[in-house]
Amino acid sequence: MTRITFQAAATMGGQLQKRLDNIGNNIANLNTTGYKKRDANFSSLLSQQINTEPDPTNADGRLTPDGLRIGAGAKLGHTNFNFAQGSIQRTDRNLDVALLEDNHLFQVAVNENGIEEVRYTRAGNFYLTPLENDQVMLVTSDAILF
Repeated sequence: MTRITFQAAATMGGQLQKRLDNIGNNIANLNTTGYKKRDANFSSLLSQQINTEPDPTNADGRLTPDGLRIGAGAKLGHTNFNFAQGSIQRTDRNLDVALLEDNHLFQVAVNENGIEEVRYTRAGNFYLTPLENDQVMLVTSDAILF
């Protein structure tokens, strides 16, 4: 086997696994409210160009291209979130809201271990929670709407 075969096998196995993990994550969250899929982008690793015939006059009748490029494989360059609008489902609930514009998010407060932090969501299924003095608060299933 050649060096190219070993390099390709060494890099492709791990990179293909990352691609499959990304696809699996997208499929697993297909029905998660507000989930935005990730797209994986790969980039080339180091490549080398081999000029097999330096004298062009000797290339007459040549069947292979001049300048053979040998690469060392590919790697996961980066992943992008796709913030495009997903499908909207009618629920007939007065407290369900759909965000129609890309990159719009609801700001919510989450209390974990006594520490309140701000998070963002596209989930628009809200509920009313009763408070003292006949007041109510608008909440999500696990957070408080700001």
